[in-house]
Amino acid sequence: MKNLPEIKKFLGELRTDKTIVFDLEKISLFERALFLSTQSIVTEKYNVRLAGLSEGHQKVFLATINVREIVLDEDVEKLVEMGFEIYKIINIRNQTLGYGSTKSPYSIDDENLNLSLLIRYISNFIELFEKIE
Repeated sequence: MKNLPEIKKFLGELRTDKTIVFDLEKISLFERALFLSTQSIVTEKYNVRLAGLSEGHQKVFLATINVREIVLDEDVEKLVEMGFEIYKIINIRNQTLGYGSTKSPYSIDDENLNLSLLIRYISNFIELFEKIE
């Protein structure tokens, strides 16, 4: 199941309202769409299933493709890695109840770096997905 429209919708909302990262319902829908979209590509192209996007699932996935001697296409590999990275950023947010302060006495940039990274990764994920599909 491909849920790219849901991912695009979340990205659009995130760009205009940064507080969406604390909306449990929207984050849950986004995580589900991210997982299903990532899984749809690896299942369709390599007949490999993802169990999830956590670090543990990443290790199992890498071990599976290694044992089965599957070599992922470069774009598919980037897409899967991006899915795991996006999930990791979201998980860090959940553990710390925020993305952490990026303010520094040595910097005039008040923008939250992890939030900017999340937006960029989601954008890159969408571009890669559309390219692969």
